[in-house]
Amino acid sequence: MNAYPDINGWAMIGAGRCFTKSLLTDLDPNKVKVVAVDALPAELPYVDKGIAPVLLAQPTYKWGYVSVEKVIDKIHLKKDVPAITAWNWCGVSKETLGAWARQLKAWGFTDVPEEYLKLP
Repeated sequence: MNAYPDINGWAMIGAGRCFTKSLLTDLDPNKVKVVAVDALPAELPYVDKGIAPVLLAQPTYKWGYVSVEKVIDKIHLKKDVPAITAWNWCGVSKETLGAWARQLKAWGFTDVPEEYLKLP
């Protein structure tokens, strides 16, 4: 941003850069927007502050669950399983922030900020 001050948006395949709290104060949500994949607990404040109007969330918990389920179905239960399991992406915005926070908590994430769990 310092080298190219005219940049007004960032697209991230993974939102790992959003794990630093300094960007919450260094980026002006009126000037810079972020679009990113993932919606892990550390990234939720970026939605709340308006820096990331939407995070494209993946059902991370289900990756392990469904993978084990398919292996058991195939090997133990001798079922036919699909070669590919398609995932639905979820857009996490200010309107869905509370519901997504509760989903993360239900999946076992222990670092979900409490204030988001209380949102509608």
